[in-house]
Amino acid sequence: MLSSNAIRGKVLHYAILTQITTTFAALNCYLMQFWVVKQLDAGVQFVNRELLRLESITNIVVALSALSGLFLLVIFVLWLYRAYANMEKLDRNIDAPRLMLIFGWIIPIYNMIVPFRWIDKLNYSTYFQLRRMQVQGGKLVSSNLLLFGWIAVIIASFIRGYMQKRSVDMEYDTLMQLGIAKEFCVLTGILVMSYFISNYRKLEHKLYTASLEEPQDKDGSIAEVIE
Repeated sequence: MLSSNAIRGKVLHYAILTQITTTFAALNCYLMQFWVVKQLDAGVQFVNRELLRLESITNIVVALSALSGLFLLVIFVLWLYRAYANMEKLDRNIDAPRLMLIFGWIIPIYNMIVPFRWIDKLNYSTYFQLRRMQVQGGKLVSSNLLLFGWIAVIIASFIRGYMQKRSVDMEYDTLMQLGIAKEFCVLTGILVMSYFISNYRKLEHKLYTASLEEPQDKDGSIAEVIE
């Protein structure tokens, strides 16, 4: 019997909306800061108190975006763990180690490659499992689109690390440009992720509903309709 992943999916949905909101806000803060720098270079005068306030707001919004990103990652890992556990009951090719599904995200190098393969394999496995069960409807998200979003997030991570290392000796306008690029990459990755998860939740719901109607063998697993 498959386990319902609906509640985790709903929490993940709201976590994604929160991340999109905070990332968009951070992007606008960086754009505003960059505009102010260009105005200062052109000789426009601003009240110092207002400049400090804008910088403080930017720092707070960026921190909130980072926190919401951490929360999103935790919820996503929990959701992915349940989704993988369900597919393992139906597809023998789904064989990611359970512990790595959780801790693999914090292992350098490994976390840039393998988690994407998990997601892509889960995407294909679920879609074609529904076809084997003769369940109509649902779309398959392109691997190229998933890879595009994944690369965008990786680029954002590298930019974030570079900004943290060079923030002291870097020109302020350059720092703002990097901030804009980072948030744009994060927003791109999050939008792709949102599309994938929205689509996958529909596939998952169809799979869960179909599993309730399918006969079970003695050990409780779902019997395949077509070998």
